[in-house]
Amino acid sequence: VLIVGAGLSGLSLARSLASRGVPFKLFDAWPESRRPGYSLTLHPASLSPLLETLRAEPATFRASVAVAGTGNLGGIVDALTGEPVGSATGGVPGSFRANRFRLREWLREGVEVRFDHKLVGLEAAGRFTSGGVIAKFENGESVEGCLLVGADGVHSTVRNIVFPTVRPSILSTVVYNGQRRIPRPGFDSNLGPHFYSHTYIIGLCGRGGASVLSVGINDISAERVDLSWTYSRPAQEGDDALHRPTRGIGEAREIPNALWEELSALGPLRPPFDAVADPELARGDRINHWLMRSVRISREELAERAAGNAPVVLVGDAAHAMPIFRGEGGNHALLDGVELADAIAQHGAGSDALRVFYERATPRWEVSI
Repeated sequence: VLIVGAGLSGLSLARSLASRGVPFKLFDAWPESRRPGYSLTLHPASLSPLLETLRAEPATFRASVAVAGTGNLGGIVDALTGEPVGSATGGVPGSFRANRFRLREWLREGVEVRFDHKLVGLEAAGRFTSGGVIAKFENGESVEGCLLVGADGVHSTVRNIVFPTVRPSILSTVVYNGQRRIPRPGFDSNLGPHFYSHTYIIGLCGRGGASVLSVGINDISAERVDLSWTYSRPAQEGDDALHRPTRGIGEAREIPNALWEELSALGPLRPPFDAVADPELARGDRINHWLMRSVRISREELAERAAGNAPVVLVGDAAHAMPIFRGEGGNHALLDGVELADAIAQHGAGSDALRVFYERATPRWEVSI
């Protein structure tokens, strides 16, 4: 099995196949030094099957990957008054925040990843009874396998090759994310008391609570704290200086002045929201404009391509990119890897396994996209 993409879905699949003795090769276009700097919320519905498959002890796993060792989630509050209005878990007990880098490192344990392998093409191969596929990489290497798995994210090269007319849709949502590194003593004396029992909190602000300002710890050590904040709201009809759906990938860090004006207009916010919404402080943060993308491919199209001469299956954001709310995309990606490995172990790496996988997975994708 050839896996293209060493993100959450690709690594989950690799570990799950390894636990069943199914041979695979895992490739990633990025260099090994690339370090994801975010955190995400993990839910029991995706974690339980993964940990059961890998025979991992849940408490040990959580201690290894959770933000600040616990990943405890705070609530949803009114950012103007500080009054609680809901639960940040979405009513899912057992959910917690995980550091994405540590999660990937945990999943990589015992797995060889061939970095700097950028896929440029694929073609059918006849050595396997299921048809087979040859993956061609930019470095000139060609590798043959019985099945190719596209786990290479929302901008998937695999998807662009096998479904050239499918393009991600851009949702009408404004989202800006900021990353801030704070010396530990300064954090402890200022923001620390507001994160005494949790690592993530969501604040509702703006007119009618239509805007959301979330603040969370990505990582913490004796020397420093990496903080992340995200401001989001529905895009306005007509001209909206903060909604730029046609911007290029390289323009994500071009921040319009309208953001500072809008943050200032939110009003006198309660801590810790006042610190991240302060334009003078926020200007020094590493800020990115995030586009909320979604990808939807019909079950019939996926199954038809999986049954072709060069069998290909898509998982994770390559198959079903989702808005980054509640960690939906990451959780589905982890579960995709487990369920595809189950199907391959039971039915082989041919069209029967892919049909079973899609029949099982696509209903939950469609609910969340």
